[in-house]
Amino acid sequence: MSKTTTIIANHKLDTSSLKNLASDLSNRLQATVEYGYIEEFNYNPLKNTFNEDSKTIILGNIVYPNSQKKHVLFDSYFQYSAFIKKYGIAALENPLFKEETYFKNKILEAQKAKEFQLLEEDGNELAIIFRDTINLLAVDSLDWSAYQNTFIYKIENDWLKYLTNWRIKNRDWIYKFGGNYMLVSHCEEVSEFIYNDANFKTGTAIKNKIIKKLKGQIVNISKYFKSKSYLNKPEYEQIYLEDAFLKKLNNAIKYNIPFTKIRVKYPSVVYDDFQDIENSMPITTNEFNFIYDSSEILKQLAINKNYQKEIDAIKRNPKKT
Repeated sequence: MSKTTTIIANHKLDTSSLKNLASDLSNRLQATVEYGYIEEFNYNPLKNTFNEDSKTIILGNIVYPNSQKKHVLFDSYFQYSAFIKKYGIAALENPLFKEETYFKNKILEAQKAKEFQLLEEDGNELAIIFRDTINLLAVDSLDWSAYQNTFIYKIENDWLKYLTNWRIKNRDWIYKFGGNYMLVSHCEEVSEFIYNDANFKTGTAIKNKIIKKLKGQIVNISKYFKSKSYLNKPEYEQIYLEDAFLKKLNNAIKYNIPFTKIRVKYPSVVYDDFQDIENSMPITTNEFNFIYDSSEILKQLAINKNYQKEIDAIKRNPKKT
């Protein structure tokens, strides 16, 4: 499975309760919003039983007048956050929860975390909403490697148009939720901690953590496009590995010989405030904009991943090459 872009953005939605959020989204999206939760287990203290029994519970809906659109909103922590109120913290000492540690951890987590799923009526997921950030899923994702290459190589006009259209689509969704920026990354990169903390931390706390942890070069993507910095980048070249290089790589792996490496500045997190896009919302902060991850990559693999099968084969059968 190829890596794809992941987006987290700020928002101004009312996440104080499930019903309040449903009402807020109904007004912003001009659609009827049905809200509820997924009941994932059934706990009976009288019979001392604990059964996994997943079913959908609908609590109500907010009707938007004269609208044919409908969305569904689920509170991912609803059952977990209600557990302590209903049974008390002492219930977690029941031996049943020593076996069901996943549910015990989720119950404890729910006392301070917020997470909601926003779906279209057909079940297509639009977003995961946290306390004041949102993981946006409404727009088709881009290939993460191709997106990173935007900042390393000269951009072709077709790709620039496609990328700009992609940014506009995301911008329009983010504006609907009251946000004005997005962080573009991939959750398996250095920035994984961003998404792990999203249901606990505020957007400001996440930004501060990025600055402290990654300490990268600060560049605004909209300024990058405004200044047309991409015109000064080298053109992408498709270079193929020769047999001599593969044999050298084989020996390096076989005898643990240090192999020649190159240092390439690939972005691991990109901050986009849409300022270069027409009719964009004003922003008053420039706390951070672009973080680079100085990744060490084997020669040629920095620009071409077609040889991963050959590399893997060498690692499996080093004597055959």
